[in-house]
Amino acid sequence: MMSELFQQQAADFVTGALPPAERDGFLAELTRDPQLAAEVADLENTYAQLARLAPPIELPPGLRERTLMAATTGGTGAKIIPITHPARPRRVAILPWLATGLAAVTAFLLWVDAREQRTRAMLATEKAEAAELVRDRLAQEAGELRGTLARSASAAANNASDLQRLRSENQRTTEALRQAEQRAEVARLQVVTLSSKLDARYLASVAWDAERQTGILQISHLPARQPATEYKLWVIDAVTGQPKGAGTFRLDADGRARLTFQPDSTVGRASAFAVSLEKAENVSAPAPKGPIFLSGSGA
Repeated sequence: MMSELFQQQAADFVTGALPPAERDGFLAELTRDPQLAAEVADLENTYAQLARLAPPIELPPGLRERTLMAATTGGTGAKIIPITHPARPRRVAILPWLATGLAAVTAFLLWVDAREQRTRAMLATEKAEAAELVRDRLAQEAGELRGTLARSASAAANNASDLQRLRSENQRTTEALRQAEQRAEVARLQVVTLSSKLDARYLASVAWDAERQTGILQISHLPARQPATEYKLWVIDAVTGQPKGAGTFRLDADGRARLTFQPDSTVGRASAFAVSLEKAENVSAPAPKGPIFLSGSGA
């Protein structure tokens, strides 16, 4: 978008008020920037319309007669006698200037509307490009998650029951992703894969909607918690750099869980997600104190 400085210089340039010290630099920028050139063209068109709307100026009374007399008697030494008229009270032509003012306001509003339309078009283009980037990143992250699930299924090939469980989990996770993609707008949905440095089998995924400040946590596998402990989800706010609690959950017999969560307070921009194992007395703490079992970056 054009800066306020260039907008003011464009108006001064068209009206002839631009200082000579700034004129050369402005002309150089005018040749490089198509948007600035379009702005100057719009201003010139607007001022031209204003000039055409100005009322005509009537000649002073008697000027035509005095001019004809001077032309017919010029060079003969004849004395030109000026024609005088009684002084008349001056009347202000209000209606023509009022019409001109209304027309000027209308032309200015039309110019502002045209500039706003160009701005909206530029913003729409930028939004479409950003949405395309988000869709590409979402597809890449979903592919990585499916690849991780596929590798887990291959590693469990020697155990028929584990293989069947992983295949079923893969189907449920794929279906959950598909349904989430259908319900949410692609440009708003952030999908993050969580993994563990403790054990490669510990896997999870997070689907985060920043606008609604809600998300879904899908745990594929975690070990059973110890007595008097709770698994807790954390959302890392990139704006403040602080973790925000997003709820606790418990696993089923197969080490799986599904949690629909909402952080304790508004998250400016989620940069990462983590799952820690907290003692019962630390569940309400503002930051994780127990070991981190899962983590993943969303930026």
